[in-house]
Amino acid sequence: MGHYKDTLADTLRCSFCGKNKHDVEKLIAGPQVHICNQCIDLCIEIVVMDALDNCGSLNTILPSLSEVGEALLRSERFQLVEENFLHNSKHL
Repeated sequence: MGHYKDTLADTLRCSFCGKNKHDVEKLIAGPQVHICNQCIDLCIEIVVMDALDNCGSLNTILPSLSEVGEALLRSERFQLVEENFLHNSKHL
């Protein structure tokens, strides 16, 4: 009989559907919770369908592309990437 080795990588699962991290494309970690790309896709579909049923238009709930871009530019993560890029490009 084979020996089962329980590693941390094997125990990471989506908190919603229970799929192992090896069974999905992406598993995103949050504080004490994980969600896979498949569950994210399902959530997006539910939000979109609900918006269409209740509002008749996605424009009422979804931000515009410019709003998303502005939020990205304001985000700490983008600022850190931008600073690193500028720092590294000065040394080329």
